[in-house]
Amino acid sequence: MKRLGLAVVVAGLLVGALASPALAAGTTRIQISGTNTYAVQTTGTQWFTGNIVHERGDTNTATVTGSLSGTSAAVINLNLNVVTGAGPMWGTAVITLDGGGGFNCIWYGAFVPGTGGSQYTFTELCLGYGARTGWLARMDTIGQPDGFTYSGYEFKLGS
Repeated sequence: MKRLGLAVVVAGLLVGALASPALAAGTTRIQISGTNTYAVQTTGTQWFTGNIVHERGDTNTATVTGSLSGTSAAVINLNLNVVTGAGPMWGTAVITLDGGGGFNCIWYGAFVPGTGGSQYTFTELCLGYGARTGWLARMDTIGQPDGFTYSGYEFKLGS
């Protein structure tokens, strides 16, 4: 329930920040981009319903490079059609930055049909903690089997 509440707050703040033609006075917006390279991946619970593989609670850790630098620990849930390669995916992530602090994130996306589940896209919405308290981040990603590239923005809302 706490994660749902966090998701609603983060989504509301980001929609408000992104939807307004001009950001609130004093708001800082920084463009970010880089890569996540997977280090360790584990499969949680898995079952099949026809051609659909369902996975809940998969985990992976990754090295984050680029505008953000540190590590990421993600929980992954998915429903992948093994025939078409299509299906939704969603989960949470904690990005720990080398300089201190980081982001608690929720994300949602889908597999790219015709790639056998090897390519995917997702959007990540994040709320800062520690040295990043007061910051929000929104990232779009393009995934490959060994990780993904990200691009988006960090926001620090003005007072």
